[in-house]
Amino acid sequence: MEQPITTQTNLREQNIIKHFEECFVETIAPRTIIGVKPHIIETGDHRPISQKNYRVPIHYEAAITEEINKNLKLGIIRRSNSPWCSRIVPVSNQDGSLRMCIDFRALNQITIRDKYPLPRIDEILDRLASARIFSTLDATSGYYQIGMHEPDKQKTAFAWKGGLYEFNRMPFGLCNAPATIQRAMDQLIGNPCSKFVIPYLDDIIVFSKRYRPDRPKCRSSEVPIIRKINFF
Repeated sequence: MEQPITTQTNLREQNIIKHFEECFVETIAPRTIIGVKPHIIETGDHRPISQKNYRVPIHYEAAITEEINKNLKLGIIRRSNSPWCSRIVPVSNQDGSLRMCIDFRALNQITIRDKYPLPRIDEILDRLASARIFSTLDATSGYYQIGMHEPDKQKTAFAWKGGLYEFNRMPFGLCNAPATIQRAMDQLIGNPCSKFVIPYLDDIIVFSKRYRPDRPKCRSSEVPIIRKINFF
C-alpha cells in the first residue's frame, strides 16, 4: 500500500518548484517556444474575407479596449493594414470577468486542415490506470507562446473602434491551432519523457506508480526541458 504524502515530501516538492521558479509564472510574457515553427494558415488562393463586428454591449467596451491595449503592449498583437477581418466576440467568464474572443469560423472554413492527431482520452486513461502519483502542469496562455508565420499574420486581423489589429502570436480559435501546439508538445516534451509524461495541448501530466524521493522526475526530465525550450 502506498504511504501518504508526508510534510517532508511536500517540502521536498516545494524546493523543486523554487529551484525552477522561473518556469512557474502567472502572467503572460513576450516569449516564444524555442524550436517550434510559427503557425501557418494555408488558404490557397482564396480571396480575403472581411466581416463587420456585431454590435457590442456598451458595458463591454472598456474591458475589450483594455485587453487590446494590454496585448499591444505585450506584443501579442500589432496594428494592421490587412484586407482580412474577423469579428470580435466578447465572452463572460464564470467569475464575471470578460474575455475577448475572435470569431474565426469564416477563416476556418477556407483553411486547409492539418490532420495531426490529438491524443485519445481513453488511451490516456489506460496509461494512467496503474499510476498513483500525479503532477499536472498548465502553460500560461500556451497558445500565445507559439508565433504566427509572418505572411499569415494578416489573416488573423480584427477591428475595434477605428483600429485594425493582427496577431503576432497564435490565437485561440484557429482550426489548426490545436494540431500546431500538440505537434510541438509531442516533439519537444513527449518524445524525451514519453514513459511518464503525457502532453495534451498546453497541459502536461506527469505520472508514476510510486513516489521516489531519491530522484524526482520533475528535476531530471520535463521541467528542465520546459526551461530549455522557454515554455512556461
